[in-house]
Amino acid sequence: EIATICCKDSEGRVVGVLVNFACHATHRMGGDMISAGYPGALCRRVREAFGVQCTCVFLNGACANLIHINLSDPDHVDDPEHISRVLAADTVRLIEGMEFSTDLDVDSRTADIRLPLRDFSALEKDIKRPGFTDPLLAGVDVYEASLQILKAIRAERDYEPAQVQVLRIGDVALACIPAEYFTEHGLR
Repeated sequence: EIATICCKDSEGRVVGVLVNFACHATHRMGGDMISAGYPGALCRRVREAFGVQCTCVFLNGACANLIHINLSDPDHVDDPEHISRVLAADTVRLIEGMEFSTDLDVDSRTADIRLPLRDFSALEKDIKRPGFTDPLLAGVDVYEASLQILKAIRAERDYEPAQVQVLRIGDVALACIPAEYFTEHGLR
């Protein structure tokens, strides 16, 4: 799913576009290159569609378990332009079908919550299994270090504190939490 908010000026020109999409922006992983990945290419294309007065902001959705490439496909080309073309076309199509209003209520709320810690006993067992990291991007040392951090937290408390933030613009709500949510949670 792609979500878009658009602002126009009094002359009807698109001046701001917010795009929310759930997928890691990990083009050009590793090496010594810095890249804006597909979000940068997407925003460039949106600006090309609506003019230089248009500012595009990209928000990463719940993407903890999504990546734009198939790591098991040896012929895959890691190209941020491909996904940006698709998303920009969808964004432009959504904006062309939008109804606009000049009278929108804006509101915000925050709440401090406690996220219960997951049971990590399965990780403790799996980490010792030969081949555990074969399909993964990180080595076993990363998981072992993370496990030690989890154990230290668990010794202090059984939750992780977090703040939920919600911004409402008219009928649209943006809900934010300082965590890397799986896509299934975001869709729910």
